[in-house]
Amino acid sequence: MMIGDYYNRNGYWLGRDKFDDNKVYLADAVNKDAKGLVTEATNKQELSISHDDFRKQAATVYAESSAYKKSTVSDNLQKEMYSIASIYQRNNIAYGADAPKSKEYLSLTPEKINESSFKTTSNAAVINALTGGFDYSFGANMWDAREQALFHYATWKANIGKNFRAPQIKVSPANYGAYKNKGK
Repeated sequence: MMIGDYYNRNGYWLGRDKFDDNKVYLADAVNKDAKGLVTEATNKQELSISHDDFRKQAATVYAESSAYKKSTVSDNLQKEMYSIASIYQRNNIAYGADAPKSKEYLSLTPEKINESSFKTTSNAAVINALTGGFDYSFGANMWDAREQALFHYATWKANIGKNFRAPQIKVSPANYGAYKNKGK
């Protein structure tokens, strides 16, 4: 049974309703009945995604980000996650979809996800992308960290830590899909 689930803009899960519809809603606040089910929602907005797909996208954003290397959600990390979510909305391709961190996210209930500011930020990033929020990727089509290598290399290296091995200049060994990027 997949019931309707409610989240606020910060990605915090507010609760579920009694309807078996696999829907996801954005709301400012909710009222619940004695069973803990959502009966009313303030500023309720249905998102254009199933709850299953919402969770998969949030899990992918979480897995693709550098959240696992952090102790707190910084402004830079939030923008990174929001960028990944925006790019994912445009191309629907992400290598992190089957990553261990994605599986970790998907193994948790929404209640458990609420306990992690990193995971709720990934929810918020997907909500931002689905509702036309600010696009921190500035229209990028791929998440390959190229902009970090070109413009923010030192910060990127410091954020990853001792395991960082990305060269500042690297050429693509092959064309990717329809892109002609070999040698660039």
